[in-house]
Amino acid sequence: MKISNFFIWCAGSDTDLLSHCSQKERNKHIGFGSLVLIPAVLAFVSMSYALSTIQGLGNSPFIYYLGGLVWALIIFSFDRFIVSTHRRKKDNKSELKSPAFFLRLGFALILGIVISHPLVMLYFDGSIQDQIAENVVKQREVIQKKYDLRINKSEHQISYLDSLEQQKEQERNAQELVVTKEIDERCLKTLKEKLLQQVSMAVDLLLKIKLST
Repeated sequence: MKISNFFIWCAGSDTDLLSHCSQKERNKHIGFGSLVLIPAVLAFVSMSYALSTIQGLGNSPFIYYLGGLVWALIIFSFDRFIVSTHRRKKDNKSELKSPAFFLRLGFALILGIVISHPLVMLYFDGSIQDQIAENVVKQREVIQKKYDLRINKSEHQISYLDSLEQQKEQERNAQELVVTKEIDERCLKTLKEKLLQQVSMAVDLLLKIKLST
């Protein structure tokens, strides 16, 4: 099987019929076939990449390559159907008035968007990863500043509480000194009074003894 016949088959054209046509007509259908095959190849690449980015499938090449192959066959079948069923009208006005033309055009646009989106992600993957990394760094800096402010505020509060505790400790010590001094003074006063009483009693006793003699 010639490669040209393969492209003609991709276009959904009749190889036997085109074998009796001019080379120019064959080349046109070969071009149609290549236009059908190229989106299928791109669909395989884009879907394989899209599936490889899914968590859990990144370590299973067989699965995402198989998914890419199935998706490529689906795109190939639909694209081949669009090309092979298209019948050109007599003029452009009649072509634009055909509902089938707009259906095929809308479907082709949807296929183009579905195929191109993963490829765009693949092409800009480096830039996207760099931007994500930059955003992560910025977010970390914002969070770090936020918690630094909270930590500084907490440290100031702790310092204030420590100073307040020291102040209260000093006041308590001063009060303890005052209370101790008052207790000492009261004890001394009590002792003096007792001593005076004892002296007074001793003097009275001596006086009684002298009087009795």
